[in-house]
Amino acid sequence: MKKSKIIRIVVIALIALLLLFPKRTLYKDGGTVTYTALLYQVVVWHQLQGADMPYKTGVEVRLFPHNFGGL
Repeated sequence: MKKSKIIRIVVIALIALLLLFPKRTLYKDGGTVTYTALLYQVVVWHQLQGADMPYKTGVEVRLFPHNFGGL
């Protein structure tokens, strides 16, 4: 009985890590960074633009299921 309870806790912890642990991606557009997990995506913008607007900055948070679209 005790062993199955420990196994359940370990499985739940592993599932939580998979859902919440992000993968970092760095783009070569001026330094934009994305942190993507299964439940969310955080985009830290630092994108070079034209001469009239030197760069785009900001932070964008996308929640499931919209976190798998393109930038």
